[in-house]
Amino acid sequence: MSIGTVEGALSKVELPDVRSEPSLRNPEGSSRDSAPLTGSQRNKAPRAGSHRTVKGDLHDIGKNLVSSMLEGGGFEVVDLGSDVSPEQFIEAMNKHNAKIVALSALLTVTMPMMKSTIEAFKQANVRDHVKVMVGGSPVTQEYADAIGADGYSDSAAGAVALARKLVAAC
Repeated sequence: MSIGTVEGALSKVELPDVRSEPSLRNPEGSSRDSAPLTGSQRNKAPRAGSHRTVKGDLHDIGKNLVSSMLEGGGFEVVDLGSDVSPEQFIEAMNKHNAKIVALSALLTVTMPMMKSTIEAFKQANVRDHVKVMVGGSPVTQEYADAIGADGYSDSAAGAVALARKLVAAC
């Protein structure tokens, strides 16, 4: 996964190059230090919703990067961490009134949990109330379409653009 395009200039940085960055392991510290919105501005930020790595997948560097980019892009993000069950996710969605859900997977063996999570949203009658975006190294647009996701991005910068598009459609 790459960070993507920054302000129109091609600035590709691969995740192994930033793995040692402490703020990517602690998105709360990162957002506190770098988010452009504070105080009353934060209260007016679009709620990007909940973001997490699917059940069974413990990799979180890409998720943390996307969360930080979304916050930097003006979104309020509720980061649920890694290895979170669909039921825990639904509970958090309802609690925080999430409009967008971002699902991440790094392992191909955990990709089916994305579909299971979307199915759990349907069973809980919340799927029609949120937009689901997916990403992660093994995830493709074709897979996103097959599981019924509303959007897919292959980069953190692309995830911000996608979230803006999905919010506009809400």
